[in-house]
Amino acid sequence: PDGLTVIVVENKETFLALPQAPDGSGAVLVWGSGYTAGALPELPWVRAARRVLYWGDADQPLDFTTMRNTAEYTAAAALDDTTPRTLRIAGEVLSIRGLRREASAATGQEYKLFRAGGLGLLAGMSKVTRALLPARDEVFPPWQGMQYLHNMLSGAAKLREPLDNGRYPDIRWTRVREVLAEVDGRAESPQETHTRLL
Repeated sequence: PDGLTVIVVENKETFLALPQAPDGSGAVLVWGSGYTAGALPELPWVRAARRVLYWGDADQPLDFTTMRNTAEYTAAAALDDTTPRTLRIAGEVLSIRGLRREASAATGQEYKLFRAGGLGLLAGMSKVTRALLPARDEVFPPWQGMQYLHNMLSGAAKLREPLDNGRYPDIRWTRVREVLAEVDGRAESPQETHTRLL
């Protein structure tokens, strides 16, 4: 439905900690339960939302790399006797605006941006979640995903250029549009079925 915003969170504690969206807000909170979150776009009502939710600056560059490309590059580097101490790779660098453009192109549907607030709000949500649900025994506590998102959207996690993508020329970098088209059911390459973005 038009105007629907779907917010997907990865773990149960974060899901339970977030406030319920008020009636009529057009927002739905979904517990994606880790890797099963990748299947959510297959639901017609999730695909119909057509919004990219973000905090901060929609023009901040972000690094996107599939796990498959990361594994290919890691294997090549492990077999290379001349591998330096540090290598920086990104399958594609896009801003939130670029992500919106690629989602629209991949699905044939127009996506809109939805700014949930500034980075201070996201940092505050992360701190409150950490205080209320520290989950010290969990590998990935609920606040950690929020902190990861904050680091991505603030630019703190952006790799310094130049990237080392060209070091192993046989690697074909998977584009964000390919991943989104696959999730939308329009993928041309069936072997890419389980590609996920890091």
